[in-house]
Amino acid sequence: MIDRERSRSTTPLARRVEGARDSMAVACAFAEIWAEIEDSLHPIIGRRGVTALFRRSAHVSAAHSAFLATLAEGEPDRVPRDRLVSLFSGQTAGAALDGGSLLLNSFRDLLSTLIGAGLTERLLQSVWSPPPSGPSAQDSPP
Repeated sequence: MIDRERSRSTTPLARRVEGARDSMAVACAFAEIWAEIEDSLHPIIGRRGVTALFRRSAHVSAAHSAFLATLAEGEPDRVPRDRLVSLFSGQTAGAALDGGSLLLNSFRDLLSTLIGAGLTERLLQSVWSPPPSGPSAQDSPP
C-alpha cells in the first residue's frame, strides 16, 4: 500500500511548491523537476529508457491517482513538458501535488530496483536533495 504522507512530504515537488495553492504552480514545478531528472539520466540510460521508466511509473501510480493514466502512453522517446503542465494544472492543487509526488516516488523506487538504491540516490541527488539551509556563499558578506 502506498503511504500518501510519505509520498507527498519526501519529494522535491513538495519542497518546491510549499504553501502553493495553485495547480499551475504545481504543474510547472513538476515539469521542471522532470526535465532535471531527464537531464540527469538520459546520458546513462538514454531518453527512451528514461521515458519507459516514467511511463511504467505513471501506470503504477495511476491506481492511486487516476489522472496519471494518460501519462502511461505516448511518444516512446519523450514526455512533452506542455502535456505535463496541461495535465497537472487541470487538477486541484492538492490532487496535482499528491499525484506528482506519488509519480516521482514511484519513479525513484522503480529506478532503485533496476540499478540499486545507492546509484539511484547519486544520480538523482541534485534533484532530490533539499537545498542547503542557511545563506549561500553568494549571500554571505565578504
